[in-house]
Amino acid sequence: MDYIHSFGIIHGDLKLGNVLLKTHRVDRRGYVAKVSDFGMCKSLCIACCAGQCSMCKRLVAQGM
Repeated sequence: MDYIHSFGIIHGDLKLGNVLLKTHRVDRRGYVAKVSDFGMCKSLCIACCAGQCSMCKRLVAQGM
């Protein structure tokens, strides 16, 4: 979640049903968590500044 938040994006529907566990041989726990269902995600930055700040420009440059 820190990763998508660093881009000014919120998930909007984070709950147990949207967190998937995948086996992972390298991780010491034996699994990694993956977040799914981004259908309700929102960009906080676009809503607050109409796309004029540096974060919005970074999102556009990366095709988000």
